[in-house]
Amino acid sequence: MKIETKYSIGDTVWFLDGYRAQCSKITGIEVQVLGKSKPFVQYRFCVFPPIKEEHAFKTKEELIKYIEK
Repeated sequence: MKIETKYSIGDTVWFLDGYRAQCSKITGIEVQVLGKSKPFVQYRFCVFPPIKEEHAFKTKEELIKYIEK
């Protein structure tokens, strides 16, 4: 099985921490696969708690568009 993530270690992403938009460099990636289900991917940071892949965005503008939905 080959697992591809949206971002790599060292990439900077935008996400929500509480109600604040933050950006930080990814320091680690956790992947969990249970049976034949879709892989669960989380990104880790030095200062912030881990976030799910679907809550990480390349730009602040992409994050804002996601919030506005």
